[in-house]
Amino acid sequence: DKYNNNEQKETYSEYIIETVKGTVNSEKMKMKMMEATLLMVLVVFMVAAVDGEVGADALVCPGKQQQGFQGSCFEFVSLQLSFLSAQGWCESTGGHLAFIQNIETQQFLQKHLQPQLDWWLGLAPTSFSLGQDAAVDTLSWLDGTDVIYSNWVGKVAPGAGCGYISKHSGFQWETSRNCSQEFYFICQFGLYYFNCLL
Repeated sequence: DKYNNNEQKETYSEYIIETVKGTVNSEKMKMKMMEATLLMVLVVFMVAAVDGEVGADALVCPGKQQQGFQGSCFEFVSLQLSFLSAQGWCESTGGHLAFIQNIETQQFLQKHLQPQLDWWLGLAPTSFSLGQDAAVDTLSWLDGTDVIYSNWVGKVAPGAGCGYISKHSGFQWETSRNCSQEFYFICQFGLYYFNCLL
């Protein structure tokens, strides 16, 4: 009886030892898999950094259709909506119609736009964007900031309406007095960062 009891204890002890070894091996395997995954992520970001797409802080945009650039995510929406509906769509997804405040942003957007389409921007008469009296031909971004950089096809006409990137113009801007026209549009969003030491 003692023999069976000792044998059971020994078998149980062996079972515990094997289970612990298995758990340790399983944990080691998990750690190796995590290390491999982190190494792959690091390699991807290093390659992207070499290609000039990412710096020490990798840009991570929440939407699959979004592209990160200079602290913002941009989405090129393939729906045709009026100016107000396009702005509403952008706001409902956490953004606004895009602002182009420098030539670098202009060039970045051009790489992603289809030149045969018109694209709404977040550019409107100051009175429209701020809800106050202003000269009819004064335009600003929808947040009220002045237009410093511009890429107009020609001179902005008095009575200008909502701004858009005009098709077949080499990505230059125009205004339409008819903001109810339905164009494609670009939304701009805040950006998320994935910190990565390179």
